[in-house]
Parts: sequence; C-alpha cells; structure tokens
Amino acid sequence: MDDRAPKPISWRAWPLRDRPIAGVGMLVAVGLLALLAGVIGGDPSWGLLAAFLVLAWLHDVVLPTRFLVDGDGVVARGGLFTRRLRWREANRFAVEDRGAWLGRARGSRWRRRGISLFWRDDRDLPSRLLGLVAAVAPSIERRDLRDRAASESPSAGVVR
Repeated sequence: MDDRAPKPISWRAWPLRDRPIAGVGMLVAVGLLALLAGVIGGDPSWGLLAAFLVLAWLHDVVLPTRFLVDGDGVVARGGLFTRRLRWREANRFAVEDRGAWLGRARGSRWRRRGISLFWRDDRDLPSRLLGLVAAVAPSIERRDLRDRAASESPSAGVVR
C-alpha cells in the first residue's frame, strides 16, 4: 500500500434513530400510504406490499448503514443492499451538514445516479471527505453546500 494514500474513512449512520421526530413522521406517512393502498386495492395485502416497497426504497434511512470511503470509491452496506461506486464512475461530490452525495450527474435532476451518504453531528467529517476526494479523484467536481446563504450563484460552493 502506498504510504501517501489517504486513510480510509468509515462510519455508521442510522437516520431514523438519529432524527426520531422526522422518523416517526416518515413511518406515519408510510402507514397512511399502506392503509390507502389496502383500501383502494380492496385487500390488506396491497397495503402490506405498499409498505414493504416504500420501506425497501427508503432502506438507507430506515436501517443502519455502514459507509467506507477509500482510494477506490465509496461502499455503503445497509440492511438490504451493498452498493459500491468507484471514483472513475462519478463526476460530482456534494457535501451538506448531515450528508453528502457522490455520483454521476447528467443534465436533468432525474438522470442522476449515485450514493447518498449520511452522518449524525460529526463536524469535521465533511472536511475530511472533501480532502480525501481531492486527493484521490481531483477531476471530480466538489461542492461544499454547508453554507448556502453565502451566495446564490450557480458556482457557489464549488471547491477548486
């Protein structure tokens, strides 16, 4: 292993537990959707299926997830899936206060593919992640969106 290679960064996140009020609100919304699906479908099994599908779609929020960011890319291991995204497959890394997004943005908002990363209240993690990305993948556009109020221009937060 190269001595100059940045140290991998790993952590565990569970947004449903870390933000209990938002988590309860989300679960109530899923329950209401399931109830509605059961009523419209005329069978409670439709409600169960709807609840399962929505919770599977939101598995990164509902279940604990382990993240590893290293010289190869990002790995997210959750309760249902393991996803990996290599640096060469991404062109954008955006960091906010409680999370980040790494992926390939192609034009419209709906054509984006990537991995969402979550964390609790680790104030130095965003800076460490930006530093690691700059070291291993300098061609990736890095956006620091932690202070959006500073500027509203399209290039606001772009880290060079």
